[in-house]
Amino acid sequence: MFEHNDDKNIDWDKLAARLDGDPSATDFTEEELRVLAAEREMRIRMAPPAFSERDGWQQFDAIRSKRRIVHILRLTVAAILILAIERASGCLSRTNKVQQNLPNWLM
Repeated sequence: MFEHNDDKNIDWDKLAARLDGDPSATDFTEEELRVLAAEREMRIRMAPPAFSERDGWQQFDAIRSKRRIVHILRLTVAAILILAIERASGCLSRTNKVQQNLPNWLM
């Protein structure tokens, strides 16, 4: 980069006109050309990266399908757990009924 120690050779009005898009601003000094180069470099560095819409949609679809699979797996695991708990509670309730039907002297 360059230092801003000596601004005597820089016509800031001419630079501002050029940066505003005035093509008639020409005949720059070496210092002014450095300022313009720094401005171009800064604009390039601060420009947002190029984004491909197609790549974005592909990423979105991949994430969405992955989330669907995870959601279906969670629902399946939840259904299996509910059925297992229901079956276990049904077995427990049957053993309780059997114990209730036994005579007291067997218990």
